[in-house]
Amino acid sequence: MTDSSAEAGKAPLQFRNRDALEAWLKTQPSEVSVVIAARVSLRILPLAASAYRHDANEEQARLFARLIQAVFRTTARAWVAGTYPIHVSDTAPAAAQSDAAVARTAEAIAAAAAQSAAATAGPLTRVTLASIAVGPAMAAIRTANAAIRADAITAVRATDTPAVYAARLATAAAANDAEWIAGGDSARELASRPLWPEGTPDSVALSWQSLSDILAPDRHWKVLLDWYRSRLDGRSRPESIELVYARTPQELWDEPAKENEWIAAEIERLEHPEAPRDAIAGLPPIEAIPLQSGAATRFSTETNRPIDVARDPPSHARSRDDEQRILYSETRYKAQVLRGLSDNELGELKTPAARCLEALPEDIALVSISFLWSRANTLRTKLKAHDLAVERHKGVREPEPDPSLLPIGAAETLRDFVESYNLFIVHDPEGCEYDEKRLGPGEADDTRIALEAASTIADNLASAPDVATAAARESLAEQIAAAPAEPKGVHDEQAAALARDSASNFVVELLRRGHKVVGAEMGTAWKGVREGAYRGVGAAVAGGTVIASWPGIVKFIADNAEALKRFVAAVYHNPALEQIIDVVRRLPH
Repeated sequence: MTDSSAEAGKAPLQFRNRDALEAWLKTQPSEVSVVIAARVSLRILPLAASAYRHDANEEQARLFARLIQAVFRTTARAWVAGTYPIHVSDTAPAAAQSDAAVARTAEAIAAAAAQSAAATAGPLTRVTLASIAVGPAMAAIRTANAAIRADAITAVRATDTPAVYAARLATAAAANDAEWIAGGDSARELASRPLWPEGTPDSVALSWQSLSDILAPDRHWKVLLDWYRSRLDGRSRPESIELVYARTPQELWDEPAKENEWIAAEIERLEHPEAPRDAIAGLPPIEAIPLQSGAATRFSTETNRPIDVARDPPSHARSRDDEQRILYSETRYKAQVLRGLSDNELGELKTPAARCLEALPEDIALVSISFLWSRANTLRTKLKAHDLAVERHKGVREPEPDPSLLPIGAAETLRDFVESYNLFIVHDPEGCEYDEKRLGPGEADDTRIALEAASTIADNLASAPDVATAAARESLAEQIAAAPAEPKGVHDEQAAALARDSASNFVVELLRRGHKVVGAEMGTAWKGVREGAYRGVGAAVAGGTVIASWPGIVKFIADNAEALKRFVAAVYHNPALEQIIDVVRRLPH
């Protein structure tokens, strides 16, 4: 992640008007437009306080509560849609209905205010609320209009009232969000940033304080006020909890107190599950968890330490030892020659060449075939892209610049390395399995979904050293990063298949440990957890097996339950694995 497009070496984005911003958003992935629009809606959400009247009658107070609830709900759905785009299809129908509910309630409250002789908010209230509730989760977001819809307020009043000023600040901040994206942020990274990096503007802070003061006396609003404070500060809770706010039952929408009580109860259930004796009912047998596959990075099954990478040295037959050692030495030497080229000659090859050389230690017995194959495959892909570019440019007098083209010297040095590497790897049985990997018929979509989920799991592993060693975390992250989202050739397919299978091996080992922890043998330990006796304990014994860092294992599975379930559904299509995850997530952690 970078701090700005300027720091990334790119010219800062400039948006002279609304059309320029909208045009730029149309060039971005849909989740980028969703997140930027959601953040604008979040910034102007406090302006809803302007609809409140201290002398409101009972009907007006009821309508105000429904409106605020609907605005929070719609904005929460927009934020979830951008942060976790995989769930958009789950929430889209309800989101569209929620948007309509906001619009209807805004009309009702404006009509009620118009009937009162004391009404002073008038058209500003009506348009301010309409601009907040522009349907940020669905159609309006897809065209990015929500990111600039605050302009509607200006059409009502030409003077800079606090509401107009705040809306203009929110609109300007959308361009600042675009800078973060141009600087390298993903949509999810942008969603996790504070709403106002430079500090909340005074006018917005005053509106937020006013809205908080209005809602706080009714305790059921606390879950929504806390949620909004997290957005202001750029804090996120586990995905499973964030999704609660976007999945409230539609039958509760007209009753804010009941809807908020439902949210609070769901969060309580996720954070403080029922007793294990009930939770583990229906736990599938451990035999339901598949074994790790061979042609991928495998992970240690020794449960007395965090999950680690299992050694996978070359497995050539004895009769070929001498020949393989010669081929290995030649491969390593040519990798050194490649890395020895100047940085100018190597260009974008510099980093992958260096990483490949790291996977070629002097002693062949220390080689990890999965590491070496993954890193060498990246270089194969670079060479293939160069060769295709050369073919495209044949006969073209003045070809356009092509980043795939390598300098001649670098290309031929790379080719020399790849040819030696191919001879070495083809004589290793495990290496041959890697080379034979392909995505089967119909596997492309499932693999893409699996790798999206695996990316989330790998990212969250970075802050879970008690679950996996540094080597395991780095191996998983590296292979997932090397897998293209849209494979375009054999080497791309091989990289995607390897990343999927390596992630599968990690997930099944994680679930195997989780299953052992929640087994009946652990009843005493879980009783201790509830009594506070086992907090901080690093290991426990299940049926004679030592499970290292078991509280961390349980917490990681619970916190990443949604991503894990998406992964196993895409790879294994085995409901028993999802059931195991659900059992673990209900345990104390």
